Amino acid sequence: MDTIRNYLDSLFIGVPESSEIEKLRADLLANMEDHYHELINEGKNEHEAVGTVISTFGSIDELLEELNVEKETASTQSGEQFPSIHLSEAENYWKEYKRASFQLASGVLLSCLSFAGFLFFASYGSPFVGFACLLFGLAISIGFFIVSGMKINQLNRYVHHREVSGKVLAEARLREEKYRRSFGASLVLGIGFCICAFFPVIASLLWYMDGGLGATAFFVTAGIGIFLIIYGSLVWHSYRQFNQSQYTW
Repeated sequence: MDTIRNYLDSLFIGVPESSEIEKLRADLLANMEDHYHELINEGKNEHEAVGTVISTFGSIDELLEELNVEKETASTQSGEQFPSIHLSEAENYWKEYKRASFQLASGVLLSCLSFAGFLFFASYGSPFVGFACLLFGLAISIGFFIVSGMKINQLNRYVHHREVSGKVLAEARLREEKYRRSFGASLVLGIGFCICAFFPVIASLLWYMDGGLGATAFFVTAGIGIFLIIYGSLVWHSYRQFNQSQYTW
């Protein structure tokens, strides 16, 4: 239900406040909530019901015209005109941002694995192989950082200062809500891996285990944890920045 209210609020951004507008907002919210409860009673789950209500609702532009109310947007207030972001563009943005996020997180993981490989082979009498693993892994990691960083920067410039429609905001909120559990799991698992990464090091110090093996395990485990945290956070951010920015950023 909060998603429906937030969607309705996004449609009224830039609309001057008045008693007629408040009545219109209240009537629309009541109709949307009634439709939502009807869909729930028909057996639809919460996400399906919210999506159906939003997709069938449409726009308030005609209603505002009947009330002779002009809606102000950030583009008209600043004097600059920017093309609005359509839902298909937003979906492509999320897809490409997720791919770039995976590349960036993979670069961090590969960097940690490179150090792990170097320590492992150096500890067992193959320093040349370890050094080769380190250089090769870091070279690929840097490539991932450059490509993903340029892609994320390009994506952010593409949507910068462009008007975001109510449907895009609603879809972003739905995706954010659906991803909430996955984001929480990635954070919990990521932090858990980072904490567990210290156990092999502590074990090697307390019980005189092989220090090289403990350090190797540290970089592998910590790398996995950092990968989960970075990837989950970036994907979460790609949805939230639409919701936090309202119509422009």
